[in-house]
Amino acid sequence: MKTFNGAALIVSASLSLLINSPLWCQNEPPSNLQVSATSNQSSDGYEYDYKFKNVGDKDLMRIQLFTPEEQTHGRMPAIRKCWAPKGWMGSASKNPMNTIIIWVANGNAGGDLPPGQELAGFGFVSDASPGTVTLTASDVSMAMFKGQTSGPSVDKTAASNYQAPSVSINCETK
Repeated sequence: MKTFNGAALIVSASLSLLINSPLWCQNEPPSNLQVSATSNQSSDGYEYDYKFKNVGDKDLMRIQLFTPEEQTHGRMPAIRKCWAPKGWMGSASKNPMNTIIIWVANGNAGGDLPPGQELAGFGFVSDASPGTVTLTASDVSMAMFKGQTSGPSVDKTAASNYQAPSVSINCETK
């Protein structure tokens, strides 16, 4: 019985540490990041381009966009191609429940986004028209900030296809 109580105490302490740690995602606009987003319709679909400015006090090393958690029903947007600026790498994935684009600084190329600096050259082409997507940014201390920006929308009028295969692509470096 003592082992169980000790284990429960460890679990409780671990949960408290997780909730109070900088790894816990804050549910507020990304206070460390300003976003300039544009979208244009082209023959390939909708092109989305992003410029990010770090207004925090630590280097940013990861930025991701994904369809909002509450929008899991409908046809998820497809990403046809994506790109990242020099010093960053990325990937885009689509599955029946979510579409996500992740850009990560390539530590070997010194690609972190320092405080006060801005960086353009992030983008992708999607088959979906503009809507609202969730945006998260992580700094070098692993603190994560969460907000929203414009990006490809979920077609809620289409039926969900939970049998559809998952698809991933790597982003080009520009």
